[in-house]
Amino acid sequence: MKTTPKDIRLSLDVRSVDRLLNLADTPLTQPGLHPEAAHVLRVQASGFPKCTRFQVDVVVPAEDKNRQEEVQTAVRTQFHEEYIEARKELRAIYQKGWWSFLKALAVVAALIMLSEAILSLGSARLLTALSKSLVIVAWVVLWAPAETLIFAPFSVRRKRERAKALAWADVELHTK
Repeated sequence: MKTTPKDIRLSLDVRSVDRLLNLADTPLTQPGLHPEAAHVLRVQASGFPKCTRFQVDVVVPAEDKNRQEEVQTAVRTQFHEEYIEARKELRAIYQKGWWSFLKALAVVAALIMLSEAILSLGSARLLTALSKSLVIVAWVVLWAPAETLIFAPFSVRRKRERAKALAWADVELHTK
């Protein structure tokens, strides 16, 4: 496929397709990319917006020029699996976040009721200080669940979108 001006070119210069595909170190029948090659592609792709299309140029020895389909499949498989893992991770973050948030709300309700009960005992400074301290503790209890729900998904979404874009990247082999 011809690249358009919006396609971003990523490149790998490899010793051989066998080493790129990590054939020696995997018991699997469908080899993935060598971890270092996958890492290099992730790093190269990391600075671009999520809707970017990528073109992966792989520089290989002349004897590996005919292995285009094999390399394309490995790249797509590698990043499709990473995309699926990121989706699962995002789902787990939301599940854990909402469950923690609901438990924290129950604790907040209990602490605020306790605070109100303490205030009803009188207006002594010690009782007021204890009551206000319980309210502060109640809001601190909400901090971690709220942080999980609000901020944790950002990096995982970015990882998911990058993996999706790399899974759909066109791969072209070039000889040295």
